[in-house]
Amino acid sequence: MVIERTTRDARFEFNQTRAQKWVFWMTTVCVVSGCLFAVLAVLEWGVLAHVATRLFYAASLLVVLYQITVLAHELVKMRNPEKEVSLPLADELDASLRLIRELAAVGVEQELVYARAMFERSACQLRERIALIVGALDKVGLIPLGVSAFLSFLKFSEGGSGFGAYEWIGMAFVGLYLFAVRMLGAAQWMEAVGEIFGHAIALKKSEV
Repeated sequence: MVIERTTRDARFEFNQTRAQKWVFWMTTVCVVSGCLFAVLAVLEWGVLAHVATRLFYAASLLVVLYQITVLAHELVKMRNPEKEVSLPLADELDASLRLIRELAAVGVEQELVYARAMFERSACQLRERIALIVGALDKVGLIPLGVSAFLSFLKFSEGGSGFGAYEWIGMAFVGLYLFAVRMLGAAQWMEAVGEIFGHAIALKKSEV
């Protein structure tokens, strides 16, 4: 019940605008396709290296664009920060309160305590895995990503269109960045669900 209420079709839904979601998935497609073409180029078809290189450039630029959309969304809120921040929370608050009341009504306290602990532990473990795999890459800002894309453009403009070691490293960083964004959102969702269980436990105790 909790998963169905807090996700869409039991899939994670992160706090992203439509533009951010489109850019995120376009970047993912470029990374996957670029790696595939690069592997095929190494195995047999050398001409595909040019396609892989261009996909890497596109992925680098799209990652920068993703950061820009995040920044633009935050700048829009500056028109009226209180209103822009609080309005999107209204629907989520109503849905969460209904879910909390239902959990308190039908759930057993010990089961709610265990469910809360499970989600909080899973979120903590997920954050630890992110740190082990990508370190602080989930905190990469606009400037280093922009520099990476600019260096890629310089190489392309100078005629270096082969898919080499630099492109593999850059593609790996872009892929790890996307992974960090995805998994960090999952951890935040688990923490939010843990809070819902915590408030349901408190409500159930107050009614006893």
